[in-house]
Amino acid sequence: MATKTLTALKVAQLKHATFLLGLPSAGTKSELITSLTRHIGLHVGAEPAESNRILSVDMGIRNLAYCVVTTTPPSNNENQHSGTEDQPPTALHVSTWSKTDLLQPDPINDTDPETKNKTSSRTALTNDPFTPSHLSRTAYTITRKFLSHSPSTILIERQRFRSGSGAAIQEWTVRVNMLESMLWACLRTLGQQRSTDRDSSDQPELHEVNPARVANFWVPAKDVPLRRTAALFQDDAGEKAETLMEVVGKKTRKIQKKDKINIVRSWLEGSEDVALTFEGEAAITARRFNGEKSTRTTTSTQDAAGIGKLDDLADCLLQAAAWARWQENRRIFAQLVEERSAG
Repeated sequence: MATKTLTALKVAQLKHATFLLGLPSAGTKSELITSLTRHIGLHVGAEPAESNRILSVDMGIRNLAYCVVTTTPPSNNENQHSGTEDQPPTALHVSTWSKTDLLQPDPINDTDPETKNKTSSRTALTNDPFTPSHLSRTAYTITRKFLSHSPSTILIERQRFRSGSGAAIQEWTVRVNMLESMLWACLRTLGQQRSTDRDSSDQPELHEVNPARVANFWVPAKDVPLRRTAALFQDDAGEKAETLMEVVGKKTRKIQKKDKINIVRSWLEGSEDVALTFEGEAAITARRFNGEKSTRTTTSTQDAAGIGKLDDLADCLLQAAAWARWQENRRIFAQLVEERSAG
């Protein structure tokens, strides 16, 4: 039934739907329908989860950034009107928002629950910190740190193989890609081991996320609605969708780092689209991200040294917020298609 409903839509409407659901927008009409149908099936009849604890990672070696956010489910009243325009902002509570340099000796071991009371056997970096033996140990340490946050979903930024569509593959890209692969291997292995001791439903879902898709989603937000509504099925929806996708194409031709930083700053200053709350060190990062000095009497290392590059911190938060919005849109879209098919 869902396939029949989607077949009646124009290609522009299908591309607009995939854009709002965080899915690839390229392909033939049948490919778009297949992609949408598969994701609709995962959300048909599903109620919003009580909460979703998302750990979002922006890959890097010198600047690995990650955040831990908890989504707030909509109330029953809000859920009843999920297909309307006047929907509440996506509410995210940020408990961790930080960045680390993995070339520093034991950069995150000090807070690892299994190692914080132990003295590290390493007193200095090896001559080559990018060997498989060294990077594998780093990947394992990061994995243990990530899992200590007890996330229900882990998002890992998908790394590119080339920069600027060039023919050459830079050495630094190879290093980050190697770390990315090791991180995935550690998460999969530890997840399988832990599932033998407890319910497999307790294990976090792992997802790779295309960073270009995240940026392309948020940058046009001022000119393009980012909610999935019942307007998809109106008679003039095809023309509107085509116009909206043209705007998206123009807005995302050349996205700069400052564009993404400005989006996060607009959220920190108060936004009708994404509502953020912070706690602990994440609150300090938020104040410093917006250029405000910390008012804490005890100065932390982060307060004293600053937070450095902002784009990495922005990327991991944008990724988490995009995933939360995509999940909202997928649930709403599944409801709308189901209602349309039944009618």
